Amino acid sequence: MFWKRAPKALRLMDQPEGEYIKSPLSSPAGNCVEVARDGDGVKVRDSKDPQGPSLHFTGPEWRAFVDGIETFNIR
Repeated sequence: MFWKRAPKALRLMDQPEGEYIKSPLSSPAGNCVEVARDGDGVKVRDSKDPQGPSLHFTGPEWRAFVDGIETFNIR
């Protein structure tokens, strides 16, 4: 699965499908996003608006995002 190589903060493989998580590096003020596995992809939502809309990314799109974070050491 595409999320097996993700950094620990972004690893979703151990999460039940549909269960949102946020990075342990999130701001204490709650200004962050949450991610959840969704079939073969990933959903992303605003943690301040959990009932609001979410974005859906395919597995390859999410992999490209995570690879970019790893490549450019973005934190």
